[in-house]
Amino acid sequence: MQNSLENLSEIKLQPQYGLEISGLDLSQPISDEVASYILNKFNQYSVLLFRNQKLDDAQQIAFSRLFGELEQISIMTAATNQYVYRISNIDNREKILAADSNKRKLLNVNTYWHIDSSFKSPPAMASILYGKEIPEDEVTSTAFCSLSHGYDCLSPAQKKRIHNLTCYHDYKRSLKRVNMVELPEYELKNLSACRQPMVHIHPDNSTQCLYLSGHISSIDGLSEEEGEQLLDDLFKTVINTDTLYEHNWQQNDLLIWDNRCVMHRVSNIPAKEIRRVHRTTVRCPAPLIPASATI
Repeated sequence: MQNSLENLSEIKLQPQYGLEISGLDLSQPISDEVASYILNKFNQYSVLLFRNQKLDDAQQIAFSRLFGELEQISIMTAATNQYVYRISNIDNREKILAADSNKRKLLNVNTYWHIDSSFKSPPAMASILYGKEIPEDEVTSTAFCSLSHGYDCLSPAQKKRIHNLTCYHDYKRSLKRVNMVELPEYELKNLSACRQPMVHIHPDNSTQCLYLSGHISSIDGLSEEEGEQLLDDLFKTVINTDTLYEHNWQQNDLLIWDNRCVMHRVSNIPAKEIRRVHRTTVRCPAPLIPASATI
């Protein structure tokens, strides 16, 4: 297949955001013209879907670098390549993980709403997930919600309250949530923590976006109880809007999403059939821009 703009077709995934693009073979060279098209659609639609792709890790890495500098994997327990996070429900013998295994607990972190690498500075810009092996009978899905449209759903009073707030993001909070306390110390050292604005300005489309993540452990200036209540209220508002998109995975799907304005969660992890997906992650070129910096 020749990668050219003339071969492309588009289908919206959801009324507010999300786009399926057909007619590209991402294993083949991408021209500057096609790359510009993909990046523009990414900034416009936040979630892009490419079906029927056949990629090895090197090809996925090459495509991912169109978006920017790649993030190195923090937890090498789930990786053999420093840029490819292998998210599977199997052990080293290719057997389905037991419910109480450490790796299964680690996978369960992804069942909570979150933003990838929100605990890093700069955080992740894009996540690129490729379905190498998808179950035939057990549904496996990933849910998304828009944090820009979610922000628009807040009341004026809510927007005023959170405009200047800063949150502390710490991956260890998520590990504790799933009782994952056995992670080796050398892995824990790779897991940073940092502060991020609760509302930021998207650098490529100038929209105001919430920056919510299950990795948030505290909010500056608020007590633990006040912070938890505020986060609970915000999450309920965002995930109950009409901007939810549930992606049911098919073999060889490649899905890209913008961590600066989209939150996601794994809806289910197959218990009987193998699920094997590979993720590459693109770093933001700079820290987030707080909304308060524009006033």
